[in-house]
Amino acid sequence: MKVKGGKRGAVNGMLPDGKVDMSSMQSREIWSGVTYALAATMIQENMIDMAFQTAGGV
Repeated sequence: MKVKGGKRGAVNGMLPDGKVDMSSMQSREIWSGVTYALAATMIQENMIDMAFQTAGGV
């Protein structure tokens, strides 16, 4: 939820300190399919609110 307040989806590459990994172009991108898969996994782990916040950014 650190990029644009979680309003854009999940970033592909995030460093442990919470910054976006700038080592490749793909790590800076937000892919809708990956974001939806992450949100589905969050729902399975009972992270409902965070899942819908993540998916809502796409």
